[in-house]
Amino acid sequence: MNYDKAHIRSEYEAVKCTVDLTIRQRELLEAWLYAGQTMGQLALRYGITRSTVSRAINRAVEKIEQFFKPEFSL
Repeated sequence: MNYDKAHIRSEYEAVKCTVDLTIRQRELLEAWLYAGQTMGQLALRYGITRSTVSRAINRAVEKIEQFFKPEFSL
């Protein structure tokens, strides 16, 4: 999935103290956003598959984006 990293970084900075991410989600997301590591590099570093990294980051991004969605849409 193609994300706008600058946008995600901005949203994450706004909610990182309150968003409920697992330790692994937080580690992978921060390494991907701030250290510029690819999902392939993270997979090698953590000894997991690239798809596992992708799923963890996708879930983290979904949780972050939930903070910016209205509870009720009209």
